[in-house]
Amino acid sequence: MDQFNPDTLDAMLKMAKDAGINEENTVTVVGRGTLKAVGDSRLTNCEANGVGNDMGFVFDDKVRNQIKEVGQKLSSLMAKAGKVGLAGADMIIDKNGKLYINEINDRQQGPTAQMSKDAENNGLPSLIKASILASYADFGDKQVQETFKTLKKESEAINDAYTLSKGEFYLKVQATHESGKVETVNKNLAPGFYDFVKQKNGEFKLDYSSYKSPETKVDYQTNPSKEVVTVKLEGGDYKKGDKVKGGQQLIRLTGVADKSNPPFIIENGKTVLSSDFEKVVKACYEHMFYKGYMDNNPLLARQEQEKEIKAKKKNLALAFLKIKAAKER
Repeated sequence: MDQFNPDTLDAMLKMAKDAGINEENTVTVVGRGTLKAVGDSRLTNCEANGVGNDMGFVFDDKVRNQIKEVGQKLSSLMAKAGKVGLAGADMIIDKNGKLYINEINDRQQGPTAQMSKDAENNGLPSLIKASILASYADFGDKQVQETFKTLKKESEAINDAYTLSKGEFYLKVQATHESGKVETVNKNLAPGFYDFVKQKNGEFKLDYSSYKSPETKVDYQTNPSKEVVTVKLEGGDYKKGDKVKGGQQLIRLTGVADKSNPPFIIENGKTVLSSDFEKVVKACYEHMFYKGYMDNNPLLARQEQEKEIKAKKKNLALAFLKIKAAKER
């Protein structure tokens, strides 16, 4: 079939219908929407770079309901066309909270594995396991039939539970000094779990002595309002004296968040690092490099210049209007 022919979908739906596939014998379960962040100047020196994803972000009801509606309609359509397994969509939320579909993927999305793991940790069905069952199980088996009948019956409740439960997040902490230049690592930093301890001034400091290996079972403590934050740092095994190029990813900082302590927030229509988690990221940079490292980001400097230019233009426009009004009196 021609994938660019607008009649192809109708042809697929007809073929599936002729084969006996319909609304009654298809099952769809929609997971949660995750919040992706791009270009935050506290984590990267390039506006186009992805800097993280919060699988535990709780959207407001207006956005949550749109994600659920899109998910239900798309999955139902794909199922009735014969699709079996995982699929997903990349979406954009505008400043008014309206949802737009950017891309539909007939495959497993990047966050699905972690989303499924989070779901099981919260006593919910795993999307990946349900997909494997749908692809390989014997549907003549009564237990399999009952499993999918239950999934169909509880699909909306499962979606609601997914969208409100705790979930893992990751931050891509990148070298924010100028691309093409190098900085020297000041202290060792191995992959693993670390405590970040709040100081008297409210800032955090990475406690290197708290190190635990990546394989250790450690409970995350990722509420920056507390005295200690415990997260996992994944990535390069850095040694004092190592040279790091501007723009490269340094570490991947992971933890578990919920509605009360999201690492990212939506501000003026953009996904940005929260001020609380900025202190944790700052502690990573200052451990690896030096105090004030984050202030030397060329992207940050450029954004400040753009703000100044906008402010000047606004003041000039106001001054012009005042002069015009005075002349008209």
